[in-house]
Amino acid sequence: MTSNCMYVSSVGKWEVSDEGDVSFTCQHGPRECTGNLYQACLLDKLDDNEKEVDAVTCIMDATFPDVATESVSVVAVSRT
Repeated sequence: MTSNCMYVSSVGKWEVSDEGDVSFTCQHGPRECTGNLYQACLLDKLDDNEKEVDAVTCIMDATFPDVATESVSVVAVSRT
């Protein structure tokens, strides 16, 4: 039997210190970090993988993903 499990993450490079503190860096600067935070909040609110993939695909197809995340969040969450 095949499993269709997937985990979508909006943060690419993260670390956990020995004290349990989580930190992450953004290769493309502060706008990417802002977009990643919006995506993390959105993904937390969506209730299935298909919606998560659709939302992230829409965001990443945008010219300015950090701004698109905010717009996609409003539409995606209102449909849940």
